[in-house]
Amino acid sequence: MQRQITDKSIARFKFRVKALTRRSRGVSFQKVVADLNPLLRKWDGYFGFGQAYQLRPLDAWVRRRLR
Repeated sequence: MQRQITDKSIARFKFRVKALTRRSRGVSFQKVVADLNPLLRKWDGYFGFGQAYQLRPLDAWVRRRLR
């Protein structure tokens, strides 16, 4: 049985990313990326070892949010 990231954790991650990448936030792109980096590094460090295959769709989703 493989370990998986729970749906609740993914939803909480997406909520945080949405809050940081809102267009109405009124900050520069560099500031958004600087604020987003600690969250992404934390997630990669915690979940990346065993569940890297589950992080690929989330990575694509975050990149799409930044566009």
